[in-house]
Order: sequence, then structure tokens, then C-alpha cells
Amino acid sequence: MGYSDLTLSGSDEAAELAGSIESCMVKILEKELKMTTNEYNTDGIINVAMFFDECIIPCKYWGISAYDDGLIRLAEKTAKKLKKRIDDTVKDDWDDKANKRMHLTAYRRLLRRLRKFLADWDRLN
Repeated sequence: MGYSDLTLSGSDEAAELAGSIESCMVKILEKELKMTTNEYNTDGIINVAMFFDECIIPCKYWGISAYDDGLIRLAEKTAKKLKKRIDDTVKDDWDDKANKRMHLTAYRRLLRRLRKFLADWDRLN
């Protein structure tokens, strides 16, 4: 078909490039989601949630309806795991209560952003 304008959605080749990058990104993030670590660093669940928050959600490259199903499934899986992390953290006894509050606040913000992303996708599809 060629191109209708100079945007990712206006060019078949550019849209295909974006789709290929997205597929590769999903594979990497799926692997990261399974990663565990020690108490001194963030694990895969938090890393993927932060990546959605800072890199994927703000990216409006041609509209949320164009996202690959793999990315949406990854967002759903991440939201589910993050909700469990929040529930577990609420139950956990932390020596530093302020640090626990800070983590819970950040986790809840990430979960809200993921849920909004998924709700917007559902609404448009």
C-alpha cells in the first residue's frame, strides 16, 4: 500500500517495524517478569511494571488499539503479580515502616497505571 503520511501508522513498513520491535520487547519482558533477586534490588515484577509505567504506557505510537496481544497479556500478567506483591507486602512485617509505606505507595501507583492501560485497551477494542 505504501504510505499515507509520515507517521508509524501511516506507513506499512514503519508499522511493521514497530510491530517487530514490540514482539521482541515482549519476549524480553516475559523473561524479566520471571526474574527474582535479593532484598537489595528490584525483581522482575517491579522492573516490568516500571518499564510499562515509564516506557510503554507513555508511548502513543499509533494508538493503543494497535498493540500486540502479547503486550496486553504481559500487562495483565504483570498486574496480577503486582497485586499479589501488594497483598503480600501489606501482610509482611517490615522493620522500617516508612520504607514499607513508600514501597506500597509506589506499587499501588504502578498497579493503577497498568489497570488504566488495560481498561483503555478494552474500551478501544
